[in-house]
Amino acid sequence: MARVGTPQQIGKMKRKANKPLQGTEGKAPSSTTELGPGVPDRRRWAKDSMIIRDAVSSDSADIARLTNLLGYPGDAEAISYRLAKIAGRQEDLLIVAVLKEEIVGWLQAHASVVLESGFRVEIVGLIVSEESRRCGVGRSLVHRAEQWASQIGAEALVVRSNTKRVESHIFYPALGFSSSKTQSVYRRVLKTEPNQALQHNDRG
Repeated sequence: MARVGTPQQIGKMKRKANKPLQGTEGKAPSSTTELGPGVPDRRRWAKDSMIIRDAVSSDSADIARLTNLLGYPGDAEAISYRLAKIAGRQEDLLIVAVLKEEIVGWLQAHASVVLESGFRVEIVGLIVSEESRRCGVGRSLVHRAEQWASQIGAEALVVRSNTKRVESHIFYPALGFSSSKTQSVYRRVLKTEPNQALQHNDRG
């Protein structure tokens, strides 16, 4: 099992991983060889002009808009609150893709140590706007998450995808992911007093 560093060490590696990948500051890799042969010029243009950066509080409205596209309700105020809690955690990565000064996608990844599988990073959220798909946006976001995972010493990068997301089951294998299992997710809503929830979140 990989050794997990202190929060300070993980934070230092996280900042290092969030440095520009290549080329102009903040831009995604512009190499057309990475995209492979026969890639439309539209995708090459997007890769050259795209910026991948950490999410900030002012991105809340755009993140909420994109989140609603997949049917997950969330207004800007709720997203802003969650974003503030995530931003302070060294074990989380929350990034956005910006194209022509517009946020067109976001990704959240979470690092954890699991007893049976070791230290890993899981992509817990990835959304790209419909008009910006097939332009390399999702690929660039996943590439940044993989870079961060490698920097902090994770043994694997994991993602779960609903069986109804047909595009996802084409997208991830194309990036080198392999299907490991099919599972059901069970959820139970907890009755938590508002004050208790606030106290718990403040401790986090």
